[in-house]
Amino acid sequence: MATTVTTAFTGRFWSPAELVRTAVARGYQSVGLADIGGFFGAVEFYRNAQQHGIEPSLGVVLWCHQCGWLQFTVRTRHGYRKLNELLTCTAGEVLASPDHLKRILSEAGDDFWVSLSLLRPCAPFPGISPPEALVPWWMRNWNWLLNHAPAENCWLELGWRDEYERSAQRRVYQQLAHAGWDRWVIMSHARMADTADSWRLELTQSIGTLTRVAQEHPAKLSPGEDSLAYAEVMAQRWSKVPSVLESTRRFASGCAFEMELGRLHLPGWDADGDNIPDAHQANARLAWLCLRGLVRRYRKEPYPWPDKPESSALLQRLQRELNVVREVGFAGYFLIFHAIVEQCRRRQIPLLARGSAAGSLICHALGVSNVCPFRFGLSFERFLNLDRMRHSKLPDIDLDLPWDQRDEILEWMYQHFGPERVAMIGGFSTYQARGALAEVAKAMGLPAARAHELSKRLPHGALHRFISRAEHYVEAAPVLEDAENNRMLAAAVALDGLPRHPMMHPCGAVIADRKLTHFLPLQSSAKGLHMTQFDMHAVEETGLLKLDLLGQAGLSVLRDVEQNLCSEGVANPWAGLDLRRPELYHACARGDVRGIFTLNRLL
Repeated sequence: MATTVTTAFTGRFWSPAELVRTAVARGYQSVGLADIGGFFGAVEFYRNAQQHGIEPSLGVVLWCHQCGWLQFTVRTRHGYRKLNELLTCTAGEVLASPDHLKRILSEAGDDFWVSLSLLRPCAPFPGISPPEALVPWWMRNWNWLLNHAPAENCWLELGWRDEYERSAQRRVYQQLAHAGWDRWVIMSHARMADTADSWRLELTQSIGTLTRVAQEHPAKLSPGEDSLAYAEVMAQRWSKVPSVLESTRRFASGCAFEMELGRLHLPGWDADGDNIPDAHQANARLAWLCLRGLVRRYRKEPYPWPDKPESSALLQRLQRELNVVREVGFAGYFLIFHAIVEQCRRRQIPLLARGSAAGSLICHALGVSNVCPFRFGLSFERFLNLDRMRHSKLPDIDLDLPWDQRDEILEWMYQHFGPERVAMIGGFSTYQARGALAEVAKAMGLPAARAHELSKRLPHGALHRFISRAEHYVEAAPVLEDAENNRMLAAAVALDGLPRHPMMHPCGAVIADRKLTHFLPLQSSAKGLHMTQFDMHAVEETGLLKLDLLGQAGLSVLRDVEQNLCSEGVANPWAGLDLRRPELYHACARGDVRGIFTLNRLL
């Protein structure tokens, strides 16, 4: 129980998948994940636990000024939602809001366990209590917790990190067990699979505290056992107190939370702001909008190319596409995109749909795509098919918006659908070649200026790719020729690809049919917008609607050119523009153009 992984960002050296595999290999029947400050790795952990046939439990660790480290372990879906709200209120911080924490504790019910850690207080809040006052500090924390949470929901954690903590825990155990307390739970607090990785733990703690390796700092963990012991070893250690082992089993068996994955939760709002929760109504609404769009595209507006499709061909293909959409239940997906496109049209914001969405007649009829699939012979099945539905994969529509008007549409989405239902998608910034070497070099004693100068000799991207082809990079020769630099480079490989800190996805947004905290926790971003603690892959597995709204500078340039030409008296700058003119392609071939984002051959 209470293991943490790389998504805790400091001093953890296994992924959720590695945690599960290690627990299975070492004889455990259940395994718990409790990241610090969030559910960052929850989806990957839960999915891997199911695949390996081991019982998962999911928790989160927060710091409370009144009682130190608290772990909240989920028991029910309602409890998961409550903890999502708690994490959202903390805005991604480890420190829990006292007022909200008290309310959550008083409403705990049977939704989650609350356990108090009997560990020495350290990072990220050092200096809370000197070691000699550890036992009375724990007891004071315990009394505060019992005053704010039902006793039947509270547990005390026991661990095996070092002899000092074990000695202090024995005093607490003797005092409370004598008074009749029987809710104890053994927590491993493991941070890595094997003790051989302890140097990595020291390295990342030094990076996090801006100190050198082996330099003391109050926020660093004291030396102790931070690896996951084998199940039989753990049972032997606690064999003298079988009641604690039995209590831990009760704790684990009480955490039968099932995370809901793979089921789609598509909102049903249309362009007028009406909610359409019923699937039959959503399908009917979509069909009506598509028919109206076909009339506009192929009857009212001029069709500027030869071989205009017949009405029978249009209706036949539309019916085929709508049948697939009806079967997979994606009508709400298209209605949301239609609402966004309509809002752009009302605000005169140009947009462009890219990717396989151009193969859909539905997208063309709704105005999402301006490419006629008949003219170019595009296939709808490349965009959406039944096999994709079996993997719960939504079709991918990428919308390009002018870079300086993208935020305007995002703000409208928050207002139109509700700020509690819309968020940007989060993710993780990872250590790459340059960043990993620079941080390791500083931790190993190199001045910051010299460390960054050294790192700039490496290419951008993953460090392991550079290592495999180092002889091809002439600029990196000074790094490879020095023995000390090679030592730092070897240490930096240990950080390659590990999560460094949370970040916001550059273009992804998510919309739900209810509060997002029903599915996942949110946190604040540097931009001021809420973002999900889950990355894009976890968001998709949760079944939420993911939108890609990209800021495209090229559209901004085209818009400004059109406005400038109109101000000079050109009524319709694009009228009669023939993109098939040979001189255009000759200019491109000669390189006599600027600002070309992408170029495709016109059929």
